[in-house]
Amino acid sequence: MAPGRTQITTEISVAHVESGGNTGGGRYYFAFKRDHILVQQRETTLVFALSEDTSKDFIVEALVSSDARGQLSEPTVASDARSASVVVMDTASYLLHIGLIVHNTATLDTLVCDPQVVCRPKPGP
Repeated sequence: MAPGRTQITTEISVAHVESGGNTGGGRYYFAFKRDHILVQQRETTLVFALSEDTSKDFIVEALVSSDARGQLSEPTVASDARSASVVVMDTASYLLHIGLIVHNTATLDTLVCDPQVVCRPKPGP
């Protein structure tokens, strides 16, 4: 991360459940530590990291988005595949639709976990 940049890190917990999950056909449950992420500083780095409680069978494959306003850099997945990061330009008020693609290496299931991210630049000169 460049000096002077803001970083927002949030953990995600993912678990296999018998029923009632919120992804993977109801067979998996995920929860982000933050209910929503509000970005208010230009060039903020967002980091999404699997929690320590999440089984090592889960890895982050990718971070994808529907960014149509050029607000995101190219995402990066960490070498251990336990986190992904992206830089948010934060030059426009915008609801970012982001999907964290998580893979269960034990079952070969692929899951989409979607945090709520809102860009709202602070007014400035």
